Amino acid sequence: MPRFTALFAIWILAASSLAQGQTPVPQAPVLSAKTDVEDGHRMLVATLMDGSKPVANATITFSLKRSFGSMVLGQDTTLDDGTAAVALPSTLPTDPDGTYRVSLQVTAPAELAAVAGEYSLPGAPREAAAPPGDRRELWSRHAPIPLLISLAAILAAVWGTYAFVVRQLLLIKKGGSHA
Repeated sequence: MPRFTALFAIWILAASSLAQGQTPVPQAPVLSAKTDVEDGHRMLVATLMDGSKPVANATITFSLKRSFGSMVLGQDTTLDDGTAAVALPSTLPTDPDGTYRVSLQVTAPAELAAVAGEYSLPGAPREAAAPPGDRRELWSRHAPIPLLISLAAILAAVWGTYAFVVRQLLLIKKGGSHA
């Protein structure tokens, strides 16, 4: 038994001396997200930390994952405390479970461009997230008027082309004059 204790003590001393000689492994920058209220407006706030110190002057792009892709909310540059924020539209609906799926991407500086993250953040209560009145937004039930006018013009042009071709075919079949 004393032999085992001596070997164990030597093993512990060797392991501790090896551990003291090792350089610490650098930690990758960490990106976190939360929602906050500033001046009565809901905000998405990102924090970029490199180990225990904040990263300043990094550009972060904020996006929301939607059914058919991502909706970019904006970009902001981190402050001295490592935070950046963009406004969260009050009329933007949440997912069915009441959360926002947020995607953050560091776009500058180039050495941090690989830092990204996706987060599920709690949304506003359903009453606050519902569009007030009959507002026409891209994400609401009623499309914006300019979008409706554009779509109607495109459809009118397509159906007008069909009507022109059918008319020309009927005139050719009759052998009548070409107008």
